[in-house]
Amino acid sequence: VSGKGRPVLTWTFKNILLPDSNTNEEKSHGFVNFSIRPKAGLALGTRLENFADIYFDFNDPIRTNTTVNTLWRPTLVPGIVDSVITVSSKSVQKESMKILPNPASGFVEIVLPVQNSAKQIRFLDAQGRLVFFSKSEKHNRIDISALRPGIYQVQIPGYRSERLVIIP
Repeated sequence: VSGKGRPVLTWTFKNILLPDSNTNEEKSHGFVNFSIRPKAGLALGTRLENFADIYFDFNDPIRTNTTVNTLWRPTLVPGIVDSVITVSSKSVQKESMKILPNPASGFVEIVLPVQNSAKQIRFLDAQGRLVFFSKSEKHNRIDISALRPGIYQVQIPGYRSERLVIIP
């Protein structure tokens, strides 16, 4: 950890030897998983912005997208992604769906309490952006292989939103 006022976390992996993505796409991936606590005394509503610069060998850094987390008091409503707040004049629907498996990679199955197909299925990312939309008429099996690992909110009109965790 370095830096004053704007802390910088640095990870160095010597001789990691990841193959080039053109040689082996699957094995060229890596990630760092970490958690931090915000400074004590920060007000609710404070925005915490983060990005990473990734260096490969002696090349210029590759900058990731900036993530934004806002400090707030969780409402603990089951089925709602903690970092997404939805304001609606409608009451929360009582019907719930099941997403199997969860966590998942590749495919998921949406199981509804009533034996019918979902007409519209939406996946929102942690910032509330629509990343997947499907009008399914025949089945509720969904290919999620194009989505990045992370936490998503799955919405189907008439059902309570559910959280889906996509793993590598």
